[in-house]
Amino acid sequence: MNQALMVNYFNQIEKEKSLSKRYTLIDNGKMPSENFNITLLPKLPKKAQEYGFPLKLLNMIGSLDETNRNIIRVNQAWESISNSSEENEIYNTRNLYTIHSANAHIIHDIRRFIDDIISIHWILSQPKTVTDVKIDGLGNYLCDANKEYKEFDIFRSFLKQINDIENAYKHSIANNMSTLIGREEPYIFALYSKNNKNFLTPRLIEIPLKQVITEFNDFYRYSFSLIEGIS
Repeated sequence: MNQALMVNYFNQIEKEKSLSKRYTLIDNGKMPSENFNITLLPKLPKKAQEYGFPLKLLNMIGSLDETNRNIIRVNQAWESISNSSEENEIYNTRNLYTIHSANAHIIHDIRRFIDDIISIHWILSQPKTVTDVKIDGLGNYLCDANKEYKEFDIFRSFLKQINDIENAYKHSIANNMSTLIGREEPYIFALYSKNNKNFLTPRLIEIPLKQVITEFNDFYRYSFSLIEGIS
């Protein structure tokens, strides 16, 4: 293998390790540019093979690398705006829209991962093989009609917040009627008018990006432990 390529590869890994100490990233067990290792998969019950979930989980975990790159982009753009400099005067709006766009991708990726994990766990927890998925994501999980499946209720507040932010980004007319940015650290903001009712007086959702990632990391570890506990 080309030695120069290997040197560049390891230098990139070291750079990302340094950034992971500076910023709170999703802990999927690897640096964004690092090759995937099969040991990152949770210990799966035998029936997970029958459903094809090992490859799905591999792709889910690997996709979080791009989420981490967006987290780095948000932090660096926020720092650029926060630092008073001539460069900031030139690129101010570029950095602002980088933050807004990357935050939307981060929330979408986290929401999608949560949807898939809930679906996988529900399927694997059924005593018989299923082809129809009753609880196929966060929306079904949070639905008032769902009274029985409550395996992730320890994170219910966090899950509801992610659901509301994602819905605001996807559906709320009011959401991009602002250019809010965190004062002390990067924040995720959303202006949410559910079903676009009273959209001129939306609810403001605000949460530090670091808190979102920290709570997601807790959910990530917990969900894998639930899957590993299925016999």
